[in-house]
Amino acid sequence: REFVEKLQPWPEHAGYSEAKMDELRARLAETGLFTSAGVSLAPETQILGDESDFPVRRDVDIKLIERERNTVALGASASTSEGIGLNGEYTIRNWSGWGDSVTVSGQVASLQSFLETDYRLPNITKYGRNLKLTARAGNSQTDAYDQNTATLGATLEEQLTPRLRGSIGVEGGYASIADEQARKVPGRTRRDLWLADIQGSAEYTGVRDILDPVDGVRARINVEPGVTYGDTTIAYTRLAG
Repeated sequence: REFVEKLQPWPEHAGYSEAKMDELRARLAETGLFTSAGVSLAPETQILGDESDFPVRRDVDIKLIERERNTVALGASASTSEGIGLNGEYTIRNWSGWGDSVTVSGQVASLQSFLETDYRLPNITKYGRNLKLTARAGNSQTDAYDQNTATLGATLEEQLTPRLRGSIGVEGGYASIADEQARKVPGRTRRDLWLADIQGSAEYTGVRDILDPVDGVRARINVEPGVTYGDTTIAYTRLAG
């Protein structure tokens, strides 16, 4: 009940709005926890004050059909960048009862392999404030280099206004690279690098209807300052829009 109440887009005793009812349906579908989400006014009425007064109070009925908590997906892929391989993904929904999810995905391919775990906790204290934690380990092999990597990351995103969404995150990682540059150093075959960065983004959606964006403005900006240190030291800032 408390989880659903966080999704409610109106205060108690607010006037009826079909748009707000549609918004609640959209928020319930957005969680990914339900195969069906029905929202309607309850048939019962409760008079507020004298019977001649207006308005009357109507409760909102919410009927939900929960999706399967566990999902397994398997597949195969072929590409020039990753080679021929197998892919798999396992997802647990509503892991702790707070609408959170854990996804473990992986790939074993001739050129690139990885194992990644994502944890997502939505609507922390209010709707639209979400936490994502990520751990990933991978290996890439090409004619030019062989690279092993491991990264940990955390991102907090929030719906700041109905049209503006922002996020901030941190990421740290390690890379071991065997390439021509490493072999130039006597007695060395690999370079060891440590990576750290901060990621910030803001997205503005000014279209009248997201599902039918005929007119309006959409804009996004990403800023990512970071540093790579170890056998090679580089400070950088990525800016994208």
